[in-house]
Amino acid sequence: MCQKHGAEVSEQVTAEVAAQVLAFCREPKPAKAIMAELRLKHWKTFQSNYLNPLLERDWLERTSPDKPHSHFQKYRLTPAGETALKKRSGKDAK
Repeated sequence: MCQKHGAEVSEQVTAEVAAQVLAFCREPKPAKAIMAELRLKHWKTFQSNYLNPLLERDWLERTSPDKPHSHFQKYRLTPAGETALKKRSGKDAK
């Protein structure tokens, strides 16, 4: 597989997983539940590939932003995340 094609596939898979995370987090969910839903086990990979980029885009938000490392922390979909999810669904329908 050429590097360019590999990168495209990787981006597509990442986008699909991100959409799954957004849909799952319509109700606030702890990180462990999100990881379990996606069948992911490695925290650092989950954090760097999915959680942090979604937080940075403001598609997900913490339920306790003043306590980002709390064991009780949950993540929920934002209005911007809902818009992104709807756009993604529209692309899938075409």
